[in-house]
Amino acid sequence: NQQRDELISSLSRNLCLAEHELDQINSNGSEVHKRGILELTNEFAGEEQAVLGRDIEIQKKNESYLIEWQEERLSLEDRIASLTDQLEKARLRNDNLSRGLDEVTSNLKSKEDRAAALSSELSLARDVISSMTAEINCINHIK
Repeated sequence: NQQRDELISSLSRNLCLAEHELDQINSNGSEVHKRGILELTNEFAGEEQAVLGRDIEIQKKNESYLIEWQEERLSLEDRIASLTDQLEKARLRNDNLSRGLDEVTSNLKSKEDRAAALSSELSLARDVISSMTAEINCINHIK
């Protein structure tokens, strides 16, 4: 941009100088000089237009790149939002599964405790039956 501005500035100065020379030639009345100065003026004006044209092309390309970058950024932001939602859903599901596992573990522990209590009662009942069987055998033996 600085080089372009310097070039435009230089061309503008040259154009002003050419116009000034044209004014002097007009006052002197030299036709050959007039044509030469007009050609230079047109040449400088053409170069200035070419520089401006290139500047416009560069600006259009920059705008195109900016639009492309913004679209890509929006696409990435949408993807990040989607992944964030999926992560939150996974966390909630994990929390629910953890609570369910805790509940199952607690129920299993209760059933294990109940099974141990029943096993103890069963053992006690066997001891009672064994004792009664021994008494019955004793009574039968005495008869």
